[in-house]
Amino acid sequence: MKSKELFTLNPEQVNLKNEGVAKIRALNEKEDLSIVEYELKTFVCEGEYHEGLRKMLQTYVTNLKDGKTDLPAFWVSGFYGSGKSHLVKMASYLWNDFEFTSGKTARNIKPLPQDIQDLFFEIDSKQKIQGKLSIAGTLRDFPSKDIRYSFLQILLNSLGLPPQYHHFKFLHWLTKEGIYDGVQAILEKSDKNLKTEIENIFVSVPLANALLQFRPELADNANKLLDRLEIQFAPVDTIGRVDFIKAIKNEILPLKFGDRIPCTIIVLDEVQMFIGEDDRLSEDVQYLAEDLCSEFDGKFLLIGTGQNAIRDTKRLVRLMARFRIPIQLTNTDIQTVIRKTILDKKPTSIAPLNTKLDASVGEISRNLEGTVFGYLTEDKNTLAADYPLLPSTRKFWYKVLQVVDVAGTSGQLRNQLRLIDDSLKTIAEKEIGSVVPADFIFTQTRADLIQAGLLL
Repeated sequence: MKSKELFTLNPEQVNLKNEGVAKIRALNEKEDLSIVEYELKTFVCEGEYHEGLRKMLQTYVTNLKDGKTDLPAFWVSGFYGSGKSHLVKMASYLWNDFEFTSGKTARNIKPLPQDIQDLFFEIDSKQKIQGKLSIAGTLRDFPSKDIRYSFLQILLNSLGLPPQYHHFKFLHWLTKEGIYDGVQAILEKSDKNLKTEIENIFVSVPLANALLQFRPELADNANKLLDRLEIQFAPVDTIGRVDFIKAIKNEILPLKFGDRIPCTIIVLDEVQMFIGEDDRLSEDVQYLAEDLCSEFDGKFLLIGTGQNAIRDTKRLVRLMARFRIPIQLTNTDIQTVIRKTILDKKPTSIAPLNTKLDASVGEISRNLEGTVFGYLTEDKNTLAADYPLLPSTRKFWYKVLQVVDVAGTSGQLRNQLRLIDDSLKTIAEKEIGSVVPADFIFTQTRADLIQAGLLL
């Protein structure tokens, strides 16, 4: 029996479609969808990931039942590469039960724990009445000197609307006037796209001519109308707090949801990185969170992420009044994720593998004997799960990766996923019982070791 036949995922295939890095971004390409589908299939909803997701959903459900209109925000923290972005990204897709072209949805692509299913069932009953919305991104995706304007762009983009607010205002005006469909039809006859023409609103003669067919009183000709549009829909890059709330409640949401405020999850990734060392940005985030959590009838669930816990830095402490519920990710679930994904074994392969390992336990226990990486009695419980890594090799690699990445900038989870995924390919065609040599890590990390001055 060859080693590759043990695994649920074929080691010879590409099993890390996202390179171990979850990126929160708008879906633009088919490849993005395949990555999201892969991430949902491999989402290990256990341990801290399970508890974090459960806490978010339970808080939302309880808040709705109690009729509270002020919902606390969540702060997801953990070391670089601990899976923060992955957790909140999965939460956003599960919230909307995103449907793929295959007909599969985010919630049925892989069985979820029963308590999570129950909570989504309760939320789904509210979503059927109010509508559902998932907003996810980073505030740096749409840079602006005004954080509220940046968020508006994330919101508009999530709804498939023009992200520039003055472009949206024009689209909103067309809709209110009842001429949106008519203008769009005229442009399509000339092989023009309304979305593209709105992006060129101040110079698009075809757009102006189409508009004049419905509103000839606006100007004598297309050029004069373009001048008028430039004044009436002048670009802006800031918006006040009162206007911000009105824009969302009275303009943006009504286009998609009428007079209802949808059940909404808002994921703002890398908030701490966005704030940096700027006290002003810290204050801006605080006010943004306050408005989102308290002005929309308790329907907005806000989640921010950062490497540090909310109490750990002076700039984050001021956010505590709003981001009141912490979710701390540690390294305790790294091995669980690895064992449940690329090291996951077929049920039929466990018995022959255990037989082989039991027969070799004496040799296994002598590997690196007498060192801190040596075999311990409790390692027997994970021998099959970790195969083809020996317990001593796994511990040794973890220590090496810590030393190489002393600043914590590469991420233990993603580093180990990549390393182990590559190592499986080297033994895929070998017979069961072959193990990955501990020095495999040298060939994979020597460039980093030399660059860091840890090796000559």
